[in-house]
Amino acid sequence: MPRCPHCNKEIDYLENIQECIVTWEFRVDEEGIPCYPSDPIDIEPTDDLNEWVCPCCEQTIAYDEEEAVRFLMGGKDD
Repeated sequence: MPRCPHCNKEIDYLENIQECIVTWEFRVDEEGIPCYPSDPIDIEPTDDLNEWVCPCCEQTIAYDEEEAVRFLMGGKDD
């Protein structure tokens, strides 16, 4: 199992943090109270933030999916 290079803890997954544009349906009821559904209509990632971080210390380990896979596989080139 790989170790985080920042906190040295063993980890078996990374958290992928992405900046996204989220579209919600917005309505008002008869009394003018705002209502949102529980699920967004659309989620579109932007190119502004997309990184893979350690789930323990939240420090960045990878900046693309290929690098994240390499880290989790322990540097193996399969």
